[in-house]
Amino acid sequence: MFETPQDVLKGARHMAAVEISCEPSVRKHVRSIFMEKVVVSTSPTPDGKTTINYFHQFATVKWLDEKPFYQFKDAQWLLIQKAEEEKLLRVTIKLLENIQTKLISDSNDYYISLHVIILGAVLMSSSARKMTNNVY
Repeated sequence: MFETPQDVLKGARHMAAVEISCEPSVRKHVRSIFMEKVVVSTSPTPDGKTTINYFHQFATVKWLDEKPFYQFKDAQWLLIQKAEEEKLLRVTIKLLENIQTKLISDSNDYYISLHVIILGAVLMSSSARKMTNNVY
């Protein structure tokens, strides 16, 4: 199934990512970070440059530069989605580099510590079984 050691590691990382992403508390934590920290940028497509003028309904969202998602008011986000659907805007949604790095670091720390705890419990259980078997 796996041809190289790198393929095995890639498969293991994928399985770990799937397992982690299925955990409701992890999903809630990541979702809250995104809602607080994600930023949105927009720029007009070539058609958008000619179509969207000062009086157009998309004029207020034509040029956005890393606007925090939580600052969107009323139907502004819906306007962006509609403009993108009509191919008048390019939309970029991103998590700033420092926030992304911290999220990955925190996730690694948690995931590694969780598996150390599990491994410790498995080893202790195994040792207990061996001790019990020696008693009888």
